[in-house]
Amino acid sequence: MTKWGLLVVLVLVAFDAAAAPSRGEGPRQRAASEAMGVELKNYSKSLRQQRAFRIDNQSAARLVKSEYAKRRILGIRIISGRQGPAYRVKTLSEQGVVKFVYVDAQTGDLSE
Repeated sequence: MTKWGLLVVLVLVAFDAAAAPSRGEGPRQRAASEAMGVELKNYSKSLRQQRAFRIDNQSAARLVKSEYAKRRILGIRIISGRQGPAYRVKTLSEQGVVKFVYVDAQTGDLSE
């Protein structure tokens, strides 16, 4: 019984090693998906870079602080606005009034 168990383990290990791509080979194309008519999506790096935010949360805080120097920043949250992603920066004025300043994550434009 142990001989058969050992044989099964060796066969499974050999099968798994043959299925994995070797170092530097990259991902293999799947012939079965092509035969079934399934199209594999290849996203380009430029598409990923377009979706990446040009302004990070620290830069958004700096922009708000430079425009509204007397306000204190209480918090920052990323939201999805009508024109795309934006940062909602919660500020506190000297009079104790809480106001929100919105920073466009792509352009850095400020709005209240």
